[in-house]
Amino acid sequence: MVFQDQEKAHEALIELADRFEEASKAYAETNGIARNDDWFILKMQEELGELTQVWIKLTDRGRARGRTQADLSSDLADETADLLGHILLFARRNGIDLAPAIKRKWRRWTPDQSGGYGHMGLALRDAGCARSSG
Repeated sequence: MVFQDQEKAHEALIELADRFEEASKAYAETNGIARNDDWFILKMQEELGELTQVWIKLTDRGRARGRTQADLSSDLADETADLLGHILLFARRNGIDLAPAIKRKWRRWTPDQSGGYGHMGLALRDAGCARSSG
């Protein structure tokens, strides 16, 4: 998904966070889970652990337990999505506006005075997050 302007990219990020919030809230209500401040950061850690477990299996450093490479690749995508969701939930809970934070944090990878781009700058430019040169 490529965004040509920063406002659309920002809106898409907020919309995605809102969708994760709806799903997380419904899941928590259904299962009697209290989503307090600690829960959000602990869930990120849990999801990172699950992603790491799949990675270890996928790279032949752990037992696959009957899972095929295709299964593990699918699991890797699913766990990556879980982690992204919980990052967005954590940011939302803590009032963190990720779009400007990403822009600040990755600024050195955006276009320089000569118009050159680093590796990350190209991705940010394509996502509409790169500052204009000049």
